[in-house]
Amino acid sequence: ANQVWAFIEEEFRLTRETGEFRQTISLDGEQVLVDVAKVGSMMLFFKAQDGRRGYARRQGAAWTFVQTTDAGEIAQIDRLFDSLGKQIRQGWFELPNTL
Repeated sequence: ANQVWAFIEEEFRLTRETGEFRQTISLDGEQVLVDVAKVGSMMLFFKAQDGRRGYARRQGAAWTFVQTTDAGEIAQIDRLFDSLGKQIRQGWFELPNTL
């Protein structure tokens, strides 16, 4: 019972966790080092040094990284990264619907 409860608590912790990381992703057929914002276990956004912004999207059984060109979505992603850079991890964030 203790192991099951520890597993449940870990799953709850992962769903509440929001953080910024650096990760290499495949984008347009090339490997790119980007900043990644993980929002719980539901969404993942990226910001490349060359200005590309986007998110992870499930396509079939695999996850792919999709670049967005929508100015509104880019602004929302930039505000998320700006807030995470200022250690603001709780509050109201308007984000692109990647689900």
